[in-house]
Amino acid sequence: MSISRKIIYLCFVFLLTFCKKQEEAIPETRLELKSVLYDAVQKDVKITGTVLASSGSEVGFVYGTKSNPTIESSKVIAYQSDGSLQDITRTLALEVKSGEKYYVRLYSKNNEKIEYSNEQVVINSPNWERLPDVPYTGTPLPEASLSSYSLGNTVFYFINVRTRLPNNEEAISKGFYYGSGQKEWVGDRESKLLINPIYLRAPAENRSFGGAGYFYFPEKNPAYEYNKRFADFLPRSEVDNYPGADAPTVHFATDGDYPDLFVLEVGKGFNLWSFSRTKIDPVGWVKLRPYPKRNGLKLLACTIKNNGYVLAEDTKEFFRYNINTDEWQALKNIPFPDRESGIFFVFEGTGYYGLGSNLKTGEGYKDIWKYNDQTDSWQMAYEYPGSGNVGVAVAGEYTKIFLGMGYQAVPTNLKTSKYYPAKDFWEFKPNK
Repeated sequence: MSISRKIIYLCFVFLLTFCKKQEEAIPETRLELKSVLYDAVQKDVKITGTVLASSGSEVGFVYGTKSNPTIESSKVIAYQSDGSLQDITRTLALEVKSGEKYYVRLYSKNNEKIEYSNEQVVINSPNWERLPDVPYTGTPLPEASLSSYSLGNTVFYFINVRTRLPNNEEAISKGFYYGSGQKEWVGDRESKLLINPIYLRAPAENRSFGGAGYFYFPEKNPAYEYNKRFADFLPRSEVDNYPGADAPTVHFATDGDYPDLFVLEVGKGFNLWSFSRTKIDPVGWVKLRPYPKRNGLKLLACTIKNNGYVLAEDTKEFFRYNINTDEWQALKNIPFPDRESGIFFVFEGTGYYGLGSNLKTGEGYKDIWKYNDQTDSWQMAYEYPGSGNVGVAVAGEYTKIFLGMGYQAVPTNLKTSKYYPAKDFWEFKPNK
């Protein structure tokens, strides 16, 4: 090797080593806002988060009445970073009046470089009541159920939520007791992970019915094992196995003490199956008219005034299924921005859709729209104050409905989403 080539080679090695050391010397900034809690009595906001910033960086939080506040609005300096990963907890004296909302973000500032965390909202609204955060481990699942029982004149509610443990095969269930001034999450119950199960409750005597769903085994191929079993819990008895395809499902049900169940395959033949606990003829599972489209794989479903409704997030199509005539009717396409992983639910006879994220921009949504089934139209009605907007769990019954957990999708410079697990849970009180 010539002297000139040796010099070039040594210079290259030096630059490579120098750049590597520089990269090691400057840690990646990480800002995660975990919780903002408003205390209406003390008139303050408790802010918690996790920060990793380069040594000497100014760290704090910003807040304002508009989304995505910056240091040009209102900022509070918390400390100067020493380069280590630190938890941050601060209390901000702030009165949030009824109907007001404030947006909060963490920030770090190193010379002219400013970075911000995900955003959370502080709201004082009669439409939302915050419950204690869910103290779960693992990752959240978009599933929750609600049951109730009466003791004298007091009604107790029980919310059951589930999270996936790191090994993916097991799940932790947590229950929340709500009633007579008692509001706390209690108990962990580890069980085999059943995803997307069907679970129906009826108002009379809490009669329940359920089954289906699938198990997830990451080491197997295929990784999903579909469950065909169903059970009637009051009285407790097995019923005929579900005859549908091995495919994800969505479902809706009739009103009443013993609801008829309708299960729609998402994919395969898009077949619709029904099961009745009251009809004598026919008995068991019945195959009905299939879903009229074959190109929607992001389907959501619920029952509105004893009709089934199916919303396709990926195609924007919207259908009504007449339970009495076994007929599908195409409705107006949904008027929302391109999104998926939203929620579609019914409460007190009214349908609601919202949340989710945009896969083209990475943006997460907090809007909740109300559906008018008489005019086939949607109206923006509420803003969800929780931190999650993707995979949010909904637990509802006839007099209560709750939303919570999931992930907060935050857009990146590459127009993808960065996801932060959410632990907050809320009671939704529309029309208050």
